[in-house]
Amino acid sequence: MLAEEEMHRKILLDVAAAKLTLSIAEALLLEPPYYEVADTKPLGPDALAQWEKGFTEALGQEEKTWIFYSNLRRISKIAAVRKAFEALAQRDKDHIDILERLLGRSANKQSQTVIRLP
Repeated sequence: MLAEEEMHRKILLDVAAAKLTLSIAEALLLEPPYYEVADTKPLGPDALAQWEKGFTEALGQEEKTWIFYSNLRRISKIAAVRKAFEALAQRDKDHIDILERLLGRSANKQSQTVIRLP
């Protein structure tokens, strides 16, 4: 996830500098993630005891960031910027899913959070 966070930083810098084109932003959505969410397994009891607090805090932060990017995507008027925020929101949604799986929570949920974009 750290490499992906660096990619997020570069995208935001490119958006701020008006260097991001629509074709580049659309390509971001087509890039495969650095990992397969479905391959993520829950932590064992020992690892969960060690990492649960930190991962729970990270999950809360990822959820806030996902909402932030989703809202920016919704209100953006520039197509390339909208696509960039859509890509960032989708990656953060993947991070949420991974953390939930590691914490053993995804199997207990009836419905997963879904990004609903106009």
